[in-house]
Amino acid sequence: MSTPKSEPDEVGSISGISNSPKDGDVPTENERLGAKIKVFASSLQIKNLEVEKLKGDLQQARAQHVVEIYHAKTTNEKLEEELQQLKNQNEKNKQAMMKLVHAVKEQRETLKFVRKEKEMMQRETLHLKDREKTNEELLKGEQERVK
Repeated sequence: MSTPKSEPDEVGSISGISNSPKDGDVPTENERLGAKIKVFASSLQIKNLEVEKLKGDLQQARAQHVVEIYHAKTTNEKLEEELQQLKNQNEKNKQAMMKLVHAVKEQRETLKFVRKEKEMMQRETLHLKDREKTNEELLKGEQERVK
Protein backbone atom coordinates (compact mmCIF):
# COMPACT_ATOMS: atom_id res chain seq x y z
CA MET A 1 0.00 0.00 0.00
CA SER A 2 2.72 2.41 -0.85
CA THR A 3 1.98 5.56 -2.76
CA PRO A 4 4.09 6.40 -5.78
CA LYS A 5 6.89 8.71 -4.84
CA SER A 6 7.28 11.55 -7.22
CA GLU A 7 10.32 13.71 -7.40
CA PRO A 8 9.56 17.38 -6.96
CA ASP A 9 10.01 19.45 -10.07
CA GLU A 10 13.00 21.69 -10.28
CA VAL A 11 12.38 25.15 -8.93
CA GLY A 12 10.87 27.27 -11.66
CA SER A 13 9.69 24.50 -13.96
CA ILE A 14 5.94 24.47 -13.23
CA SER A 15 4.20 24.20 -16.57
CA GLY A 16 7.20 25.59 -18.30
CA ILE A 17 6.99 28.92 -16.48
CA SER A 18 10.11 30.12 -14.78
CA ASN A 19 9.40 30.64 -11.08
CA SER A 20 12.82 31.81 -10.09
CA PRO A 21 12.99 35.55 -9.90
CA LYS A 22 15.78 37.27 -11.63
CA ASP A 23 17.86 39.79 -9.79
CA GLY A 24 15.67 42.72 -8.93
CA ASP A 25 12.45 41.07 -10.14
CA VAL A 26 9.56 40.88 -7.68
CA PRO A 27 7.90 37.45 -7.81
CA THR A 28 4.38 37.45 -9.14
CA GLU A 29 1.40 36.06 -7.21
CA ASN A 30 1.49 32.90 -9.34
CA GLU A 31 5.18 32.46 -8.65
CA ARG A 32 4.62 32.87 -4.91
CA LEU A 33 1.70 30.39 -5.00
CA GLY A 34 3.81 27.98 -7.08
CA ALA A 35 6.58 28.14 -4.50
CA LYS A 36 4.06 27.57 -1.67
CA ILE A 37 2.61 24.60 -3.58
CA LYS A 38 6.10 23.15 -4.01
CA VAL A 39 6.75 23.51 -0.25
CA PHE A 40 3.36 22.01 0.51
CA ALA A 41 4.00 19.11 -1.95
CA SER A 42 7.37 18.43 -0.32
CA SER A 43 5.78 18.52 3.11
CA LEU A 44 3.03 16.20 1.88
CA GLN A 45 5.62 13.78 0.49
CA ILE A 46 7.40 13.77 3.86
CA LYS A 47 4.09 13.12 5.62
CA ASN A 48 3.31 10.32 3.14
CA LEU A 49 6.70 8.75 3.90
CA GLU A 50 5.96 9.02 7.62
CA VAL A 51 2.53 7.43 7.10
CA GLU A 52 4.10 4.59 5.11
CA LYS A 53 6.68 4.05 7.86
CA LEU A 54 3.89 4.03 10.47
CA LYS A 55 1.91 1.56 8.34
CA GLY A 56 4.98 -0.69 8.18
CA ASP A 57 5.49 -0.36 11.94
CA LEU A 58 1.82 -1.19 12.52
CA GLN A 59 2.01 -4.19 10.21
CA GLN A 60 5.13 -5.40 12.01
CA ALA A 61 3.46 -4.87 15.41
CA ARG A 62 0.41 -6.82 14.22
CA ALA A 63 2.60 -9.67 12.99
CA GLN A 64 4.46 -9.70 16.30
CA HIS A 65 1.12 -9.69 18.12
CA VAL A 66 -0.08 -12.66 16.06
CA VAL A 67 3.13 -14.54 16.89
CA GLU A 68 2.74 -13.73 20.60
CA ILE A 69 -0.91 -14.83 20.57
CA TYR A 70 0.02 -18.09 18.84
CA HIS A 71 2.81 -18.69 21.35
CA ALA A 72 0.49 -17.92 24.27
CA LYS A 73 -2.20 -20.17 22.80
CA THR A 74 0.15 -23.12 22.32
CA THR A 75 1.65 -22.60 25.76
CA ASN A 76 -1.83 -22.48 27.25
CA GLU A 77 -2.84 -25.67 25.41
CA LYS A 78 0.29 -27.45 26.68
CA LEU A 79 -0.41 -26.28 30.22
CA GLU A 80 -4.04 -27.43 29.96
CA GLU A 81 -2.87 -30.85 28.74
CA GLU A 82 -0.39 -31.06 31.60
CA LEU A 83 -3.09 -30.01 34.07
CA GLN A 84 -5.44 -32.67 32.73
CA GLN A 85 -2.70 -35.29 33.02
CA LEU A 86 -2.08 -34.21 36.61
CA LYS A 87 -5.80 -34.40 37.36
CA ASN A 88 -5.95 -37.88 35.85
CA GLN A 89 -2.90 -38.96 37.85
CA ASN A 90 -4.43 -37.45 40.98
CA GLU A 91 -7.63 -39.42 40.39
CA LYS A 92 -5.64 -42.63 39.90
CA ASN A 93 -3.73 -41.90 43.10
CA LYS A 94 -7.00 -41.33 44.97
CA GLN A 95 -8.36 -44.64 43.71
CA ALA A 96 -5.14 -46.43 44.68
CA MET A 97 -5.29 -44.78 48.11
CA MET A 98 -8.89 -45.92 48.55
CA LYS A 99 -7.83 -49.47 47.65
CA LEU A 100 -5.04 -49.28 50.20
CA VAL A 101 -7.41 -47.95 52.86
CA HIS A 102 -9.82 -50.77 52.09
CA ALA A 103 -6.99 -53.32 52.23
CA VAL A 104 -5.83 -51.92 55.58
CA LYS A 105 -9.39 -52.17 56.93
CA GLU A 106 -9.61 -55.77 55.74
CA GLN A 107 -6.25 -56.54 57.36
CA ARG A 108 -7.43 -55.00 60.63
CA GLU A 109 -10.58 -57.09 60.53
CA THR A 110 -8.53 -60.19 59.73
CA LEU A 111 -6.15 -59.37 62.58
CA LYS A 112 -9.08 -58.96 64.98
CA PHE A 113 -10.48 -62.27 63.81
CA VAL A 114 -7.08 -63.99 64.18
CA ARG A 115 -6.67 -62.57 67.67
CA LYS A 116 -10.12 -63.79 68.68
CA GLU A 117 -9.35 -67.20 67.21
CA LYS A 118 -6.05 -67.28 69.07
CA GLU A 119 -7.75 -66.34 72.36
CA MET A 120 -10.38 -68.98 71.78
CA MET A 121 -7.74 -71.58 70.97
CA GLN A 122 -5.77 -70.59 74.07
CA ARG A 123 -8.90 -70.96 76.20
CA GLU A 124 -9.60 -74.27 74.54
CA THR A 125 -6.01 -75.35 75.16
CA LEU A 126 -6.30 -74.35 78.82
CA HIS A 127 -9.59 -76.18 79.05
CA LEU A 128 -8.08 -79.26 77.42
CA LYS A 129 -5.07 -79.12 79.77
CA ASP A 130 -7.42 -78.81 82.72
CA ARG A 131 -9.38 -81.80 81.42
CA GLU A 132 -6.16 -83.69 80.83
CA LYS A 133 -5.09 -82.93 84.41
CA THR A 134 -8.44 -83.94 85.67
CA ASN A 135 -8.37 -87.10 83.59
CA GLU A 136 -4.84 -87.90 84.79
CA GLU A 137 -5.95 -87.39 88.37
CA LEU A 138 -8.99 -89.57 87.77
CA LEU A 139 -6.79 -92.18 86.13
CA LYS A 140 -4.34 -92.09 89.02
CA GLY A 141 -7.21 -92.32 91.46
CA GLU A 142 -8.69 -95.23 89.52
CA GLN A 143 -5.28 -96.92 89.27
CA GLU A 144 -4.77 -96.58 93.00
CA ARG A 145 -8.20 -97.90 93.64
CA VAL A 146 -7.55 -100.83 91.37
CA LYS A 147 -4.29 -101.70 93.14
